[in-house]
Amino acid sequence: MVSRPPGATETPFGQADLATCEHEQIHIPGSIQPHGLLVVVDDDDRVVQVSANVDDLLGRPPEAVLGSPLATAVGDDAARLVGEVRGSGDADDVVHGRVNLAGRPWVATVHGIPGQGVAVELEPAPEEPPDRLSALSAVLDHVSTAVSLDSLCAGFSQLFRNVSGYDRVMVYRFDEDGHGEVFAEDRRVDLEPFLGNHYPASDIPQRARALYVRNRVRILGDVDYVEQPVVPVESPLDGRSLDMSMCALRSLSPIHLQYLRNMGVAATLVASIMVHGKLWGLVACHHYAPRVPAPDLRGLAELLSEMLGVRISALTSLTRIQAELRVRTLEQRMAQSVSEEGDWRRPLLDEPAHLLGPVAATGAALLCDDEVFVVGEVPATRDIKALARHLSGLDFEGDVVATSSLASEWPAFDHVASHAAGIMAARISASEHDWLMWFRPEQVHTVTWGGDPSEAVIEAHDFKSLSPRRSFAQWHQLVEGTSARWSEADLAFGRLAGNSVGDVLLQFRAVRMLIARDQLRQVDDMVRASGHPAAIVEPNGRISLANRGFEGLFGERPWVGRPLEELSTLFVSPEGFLGLCRRVLDQRHMCRSELSLRSGEGAPRPVFVRADVIGSGPAETLGYVVMFNDLSHQRAALVARERFKRIVDSARDPLTAARTPEVGEILEGLLDNAAFAALELAQGIEVADASQAIRTLEVSVQRSRRLLEEIVRDAEVDGDG
Repeated sequence: MVSRPPGATETPFGQADLATCEHEQIHIPGSIQPHGLLVVVDDDDRVVQVSANVDDLLGRPPEAVLGSPLATAVGDDAARLVGEVRGSGDADDVVHGRVNLAGRPWVATVHGIPGQGVAVELEPAPEEPPDRLSALSAVLDHVSTAVSLDSLCAGFSQLFRNVSGYDRVMVYRFDEDGHGEVFAEDRRVDLEPFLGNHYPASDIPQRARALYVRNRVRILGDVDYVEQPVVPVESPLDGRSLDMSMCALRSLSPIHLQYLRNMGVAATLVASIMVHGKLWGLVACHHYAPRVPAPDLRGLAELLSEMLGVRISALTSLTRIQAELRVRTLEQRMAQSVSEEGDWRRPLLDEPAHLLGPVAATGAALLCDDEVFVVGEVPATRDIKALARHLSGLDFEGDVVATSSLASEWPAFDHVASHAAGIMAARISASEHDWLMWFRPEQVHTVTWGGDPSEAVIEAHDFKSLSPRRSFAQWHQLVEGTSARWSEADLAFGRLAGNSVGDVLLQFRAVRMLIARDQLRQVDDMVRASGHPAAIVEPNGRISLANRGFEGLFGERPWVGRPLEELSTLFVSPEGFLGLCRRVLDQRHMCRSELSLRSGEGAPRPVFVRADVIGSGPAETLGYVVMFNDLSHQRAALVARERFKRIVDSARDPLTAARTPEVGEILEGLLDNAAFAALELAQGIEVADASQAIRTLEVSVQRSRRLLEEIVRDAEVDGDG
């Protein structure tokens, strides 16, 4: 994609070339595809805009329709659907229904356009629509039982091609840089395979991606269609071009149409795959002859893509849970090593499989206390220290940074690529010297692109305008100097392992510094820099240090010098905290307990309290480290999961009782799939995000149930006919 000059203005629809298509106003094309009809009404349900093909489809010119009541123009059924949209509080809510028009059945798609009225799109309904329920059941069975991402997407593409009848069905996945990959594919046997092909991020402009999030299904009936303009072009209600973001019939960008022609594609159906509220990928269907899908197929595609996204969400959460279990195992081994040998580093260094295996690394390094401890194949010590200094100077979110191309991102480290083409590093303290690093070697591999990405822009015959690349023959790129990419599960393991090692390091440094009283200031700096609420308590039970996290949890008071027991008044059960204090201070026992903090008029805040004895030997106690972990996010996730379970349970009976056993089985499978995803999310490690993720599942269930009801209703209407 050619870069756009800074400060450039919006590009009107249809006037873009590849240098400006990123800013093309694709949401206001001013026209529709000709296989349907568009009518826009004002608050009084009078027609204010209409597509020019109303003459062809209804035998009435636009001027005869404009200004007339909607019921007069297209019937009472459409007016009823408009009333449903007006009663919805969601600006993007879309209502579907059957209407009788010009002596034949039509399907109406109705949605509101803020400030511009309500849009009614009409498409001829098939006289004998196929039975979608059995196909839906087959896809649901596969989605609900798939145990890996590969098998899930491969089976889905095959089953959906059987349902949809398109020549090619692909599951297209985006990576973290926005590039796309054909992750799964089912195709007509005579077609060239696209499976495994990569496409640059510039193939799909950001504005188009934003529309994919709002309008989940887009169709193209014929790449060479004759567009039908909206009359008048500007809305009489606000004087602006009609916003057609949610229109199913919206005209597509000429740049995109040329792109498809260059691929030999004549018709498409594309459905968005949403995971955790973000655009994960697309279900992309290609046909090599004009093809207008029945409106009910769009609803089916939206429902199935929702189900696919839910299952991907569940499988993603499952990999994170597995990463957590591996870290907990490593943590237990460190604790055992401390009790048996007094050395917490032994499980990391003497049993490298526990550190390297979960992330398929070939080497690792632990940097702490100005020392470097290594296992496996690693760069030289001076290079590892230089990497630590470089990482400490980076501005990145979270506690983990990773790259699969060290040399290209940080050229100064090109010479270490043989052992460290890829690196993942977890910060284990605030010090620039304290890191846990994993290394992966160079993995020379071939990336197959759908056309040479360096030739994404080709000059047309007049040498002025630009058109998409004309050849989509596979182009193979040999990639050197990179490692295998770090997966989401790898990053989760790195983050958790870094936090676990950081906690252990904090405790051991506290012990060492307390023994060496002349270095007590260093202890203060270390504990103060810790992100966890923590306090150091003297043997007499008085607080000697409280960090910022501690003050954030309990309030900014002069805590130093006060007895630890004074905290008891801040807990819902003061006796519970006092009991913990007695076990620690009197019996010198390590303690773990879940308690609840008071929080004004709000609900109590659950916290996990961990107290460890600090001593130079069994006979002498030098103090205690008390750490607190706020469990609010975790509890909120569990509450959200229970609420979601009630919503799922309440959704089961009404439709099941009112419909056939086949419909009941489909609904049960749909709800079971969503419930499984909610369970994995609530038990996942990203507890701060789990509540929001479950709320997106609630929306998905409501959307899926509505789509199923529409499919069933349409099937019943056709059956009655």
